[in-house]
Amino acid sequence: MRNSIRNILAVARNKVGKLQCGLQRQLTKINKILPSQAWSSRKKLAMSVVAGLVLIAFIWSYRPELADLWDLWQRSDEHSSGLLVPFLAVYVLWTRRQDIARCDIKPCIRWGLLAFIGAQAVRLLGLYLLYDSPETMSSAERMSIVFSIAALVLLLFGWQLFRRVSTVLLFLCLMIPWPAFIQVPVAQYLQGWATSSAVFCLETVGYDVMREGNVINIGGTAVAVAEACNGLRMVTAFFVISGLVVLLAKRALWEKLIVLASSLPVALLCNTVRLAITAIAFTILDGEQWEKIFHDFGGYAMMPLALAAVVAEFWLLRKLTTAPMQEKTIIITRQEK
Repeated sequence: MRNSIRNILAVARNKVGKLQCGLQRQLTKINKILPSQAWSSRKKLAMSVVAGLVLIAFIWSYRPELADLWDLWQRSDEHSSGLLVPFLAVYVLWTRRQDIARCDIKPCIRWGLLAFIGAQAVRLLGLYLLYDSPETMSSAERMSIVFSIAALVLLLFGWQLFRRVSTVLLFLCLMIPWPAFIQVPVAQYLQGWATSSAVFCLETVGYDVMREGNVINIGGTAVAVAEACNGLRMVTAFFVISGLVVLLAKRALWEKLIVLASSLPVALLCNTVRLAITAIAFTILDGEQWEKIFHDFGGYAMMPLALAAVVAEFWLLRKLTTAPMQEKTIIITRQEK
């Protein structure tokens, strides 16, 4: 009986000793890991605080330009789509959050400071050197916003993260309105082109149409192609939609470039179709209120059409470039009983 008790106690001591050794090894590992994790947490917290302070300083410094941009987005039909660009950029970053989290944070002080100084030089150029051209001045100041954001990303987070978000930074350029010396001649040309293409489209379907400047006479009804109908608003909106889809789609680079390059002709084609349908509707509808409702609705209806066109392009590219699957011959045999 005593021998049995001694054996049990010996086994218990052995088990307890092994358990103590195992716990000691685990505690040693925990003591080694905890300091590094605590340091990593402190480092991330410090970087978050610094980034937050820099963001506050950036908004405070650029508050006049940001307020001017907001006002322009509200009152300009051609550039109203720019209001969506910052929010869409944040959404794209959110979808890439896992890839961004894997980037090593190594601030690039030298190149980041040089890039930031260059962005402020562009801002200074707009403020002082081009004082005789307010529109050009505003364009330079607005463009320096995007340059400054890119420089701060490089300065605070380094090259690896900068490369990861470089396409999103490029997408931010779509929120900047075109300079007046570019927008005015382009708008005039597009207005004439929209009128000519709409007349051609109406004549193709059999309508008796006559053009007088930017006025279309169809069935005794005069339809004026106003400056707001030149298609520039549709071009900018289509570029924003195409850019968003390209950033979200996981496709080859050449496919994305084709979709971006096709934004311009697709936008002009959709604007021509809208003008032709609007001209036909004006011969049927009676009353300025109905005409205005149809005119505005036609513009809004082009946005889903733009998205459908981009999706259709990706589908067509996949069909044209996907290699056909090899057919395998299957031999079926029947066993005779």
